Amino acid sequence: MQQELLKRARECRFLRGALLDLAAVLPPNDNELDWLIGQAVEERDNDAFVRLVFAALGAGRRVDARHLEGGASLFDDPQQLAAAAMHVSGDEVGAERNATALLLAGLWCKENANAAFPPELIVQARIHARRAGYNLLADIPIFVLCHLLQDEGLTELLRSKAIPPPSDAAAAEFISLLVGPFRQSALPVIPERPGPVVHSGYTMRRAVARIGRNDQCPCGSGKSTKSAALKKTRNGFSHHLP
Repeated sequence: MQQELLKRARECRFLRGALLDLAAVLPPNDNELDWLIGQAVEERDNDAFVRLVFAALGAGRRVDARHLEGGASLFDDPQQLAAAAMHVSGDEVGAERNATALLLAGLWCKENANAAFPPELIVQARIHARRAGYNLLADIPIFVLCHLLQDEGLTELLRSKAIPPPSDAAAAEFISLLVGPFRQSALPVIPERPGPVVHSGYTMRRAVARIGRNDQCPCGSGKSTKSAALKKTRNGFSHHLP
């Protein structure tokens, strides 16, 4: 039964209607649902994991925050991770696998009154900070996380690299752009309808046969296409090759 559900989740389209249909067949028992999501993480099945998480959240089901520790890298993009991170439950948020996930873990801890910043989160933030200066996309979340944690060791580490923590306004703006649309619900990250279909890999066929430069011109002159075109051009007429 569990493997059938994982297969259905894997094949489910990432659209709101499809995910709500998936939510209707999820195990009614929270422990069984928790096991199913954990199994998707263990199998590194990103399609099943992402769809199970959003189907559950969309239906108001409980998704334990610990699944983000191993599943952060399975999301298709940071906004999906942000949307999920703002609505998971539980008392345990470990260090995530990348800078964005670390920041989201910190945000989750701050916005849940009973969740303190875990020591491992600060340790991982310092490890990422030591690598700062090579990848701006990875550095920015760590700078904002430094502002959020107010950890002296992390702050001094960034300052030693001549990177000051961001201002309150800059940090707030980045956080708003990252998680603002998903504070009330995780659903905005899910499209309501499919995007435009772009076909590729097909051979395009002409409606009529191509006429070569040395073939007889269709103008009726009896000459080759290139000869007839040259004559028409010299006489000041437009003659378009097919």
